[in-house]
Amino acid sequence: MHGGAIQSELKRAVPSLKADSGAVYRSLRKLEEDGEIVSQWETGNPGPALKIYSITSAGWKKLDFWREDIERRIRNLRVFLARHKQVLRRSEDAQRRRERAE
Repeated sequence: MHGGAIQSELKRAVPSLKADSGAVYRSLRKLEEDGEIVSQWETGNPGPALKIYSITSAGWKKLDFWREDIERRIRNLRVFLARHKQVLRRSEDAQRRRERAE
């Protein structure tokens, strides 16, 4: 996939993400420097040459790392939300008891 297609896909998949083309290309350059993607120029089609990006095995490992990290964070947030609900319920119950006692 070339950089413009990546940016278009990001906008389609995550409309709230406001990544400008400069940010996309900076990120692609960094990923390539880190060995997580590779690129090659496609010149066989009419129009300007396109730099096509592909993910490497190191890139797949990084994606797995981020997936696991996000899953862990989601679990932690679920625990937080469940505890928050319990505390809120206890607080509301205590408030109702106080109001009845008055």
